[in-house]
Amino acid sequence: PAELKEELPILVVAWVGPLEHNKARLILAVAAVAALATSWFLVRVLVLLLIGLWGFLRTGLWVQIALLRGRPSDAARACARSGDYARAASLFQEAGDPLSAAEAFEKADQLSNAASAYERAGRPESATRLFVKLGNPVRGAEIQLKSEQWDKAAELFVQAGERSRAAEALEKGGQFVRAAKLLEQDNRHRASADMLAREVERLESRVRSGGSTAAVRDRSLEVAEAYVRADQPLSAADYYERAERFEEAAQQYLKADRKREAVDAYLAGGHRRDAIKLLKQMGEIESAARIAGELAEEIGQFDKAAKAWQKAGELGRASKAFEQAGDYLRAADAARDAGDDERCAELL
Repeated sequence: PAELKEELPILVVAWVGPLEHNKARLILAVAAVAALATSWFLVRVLVLLLIGLWGFLRTGLWVQIALLRGRPSDAARACARSGDYARAASLFQEAGDPLSAAEAFEKADQLSNAASAYERAGRPESATRLFVKLGNPVRGAEIQLKSEQWDKAAELFVQAGERSRAAEALEKGGQFVRAAKLLEQDNRHRASADMLAREVERLESRVRSGGSTAAVRDRSLEVAEAYVRADQPLSAADYYERAERFEEAAQQYLKADRKREAVDAYLAGGHRRDAIKLLKQMGEIESAARIAGELAEEIGQFDKAAKAWQKAGELGRASKAFEQAGDYLRAADAARDAGDDERCAELL
């Protein structure tokens, strides 16, 4: 028919092109015979079918030619154009193109293979996205760790219920406070306290460069309380002292049966009555009396101070205290007992 004579050459040239393959000649011959033997409608259907057949044959042909020439990437692109993404992905892998392979695997809905290929291609975000989609956030977190994306890794570990590994990721990123909170949630009190202690060390290093001492005290208090929960009294006492909470420090020292350190903590915090009481319990009467004498003198109780100095064996100071109390006779006696006859005579 006249219509076919006008359109068929255009179709044949468009789809066969310059290849001039024997198969193309065969298809053209069959089309010509069909055009003479059938109606226009059937011719159009037949031509479309033949065009589809040629497209299929042409794709396979191009793939085979590319492979024979040692060009798997060209073969992969031909497969991708035809929608055969699974085969394209395999060919891209063979060509050493993991990124294109990953994209093809994803289009083929082979997400596990796609995620692994993205990882090999150095695309951690895409790999992580797919592993999370596959219900494997731990693998995604491990990929983020390799990329030193500590926050993202920790988030995914928490999502997977692995708080300890999340804390390790945050620790590597220097986020000790957040790591400590996760460990506390996991009932790892000692590990949580140790992690907070590292934050104090960092703050103390900043103080040497002009940082805030108040920040050190506040964080030290948190560390001390954490060590209390962990039943580590000596460590708790140490950080209570750094926080200038000396009474609490003394109590922790007592819990650890470190009475001498407890006395020092009481004295550092100005809790001298508690120190005196503890020294008496320890049998250190003279030491207790010496502290009592200093305390009595400071509040103007010179008679009491003098007696305390006598108990402490410091008779010279006892004599001066009696003198300040207006008791010159006892002041003279104390001076005489101290071997200071000249002062004794003056007082009398």
